[in-house]
Amino acid sequence: MKNRLGILLFCLFVVMIGYGLTLPVLAFYIELLALAEGATAWKAYIHVGLLTGIFALMQFFFAPVWGMWSDRIGRRPLFMIGLICGFIMAAAQAGVVGWLIGRVGEMPMLSLGFGLMGTALILLMTTQTMMFILFYVVLFALGMAALNPSLASLVSKRSGKNAGAALGLQTAANSLGQAAGPLVGSILFT
Repeated sequence: MKNRLGILLFCLFVVMIGYGLTLPVLAFYIELLALAEGATAWKAYIHVGLLTGIFALMQFFFAPVWGMWSDRIGRRPLFMIGLICGFIMAAAQAGVVGWLIGRVGEMPMLSLGFGLMGTALILLMTTQTMMFILFYVVLFALGMAALNPSLASLVSKRSGKNAGAALGLQTAANSLGQAAGPLVGSILFT
């Protein structure tokens, strides 16, 4: 199993390098495509900002709202709402992916996850429209949603008493790939 785990973690590392590789150039590519589609420079910058900063933007807008509600009804109820929402979303993902893992097994789900992510990255490099950039980013996210729980399930089942160490290696491969990607991207594209 150690050889297979090593191969899977190496594949995860390589895919995450691909993801990280897009980060240094994605903003410039989005800007280029938006301008080519006739958008003004201002609209191009809005596209870049929305695609790359949507997470931070949502936190920016909703953190003050949650803060005001916290002052009105107390921190504990909002903390519980946040936990429940996070749990529901995690359970929904785990439920869907867990159900699929139960039906088809970890290996087909890993193949699906790696396949979706790899396909999205390749298509992302060849796209010529803003609409398809958004579509391919969603496709990548779907692949990641299928891959992570499947890989964690497989790793924990097959690692026996060393499941914690193996899951730590999975996280390390993911993080190292994300960290190495921008470095490789900046070297390749400068």
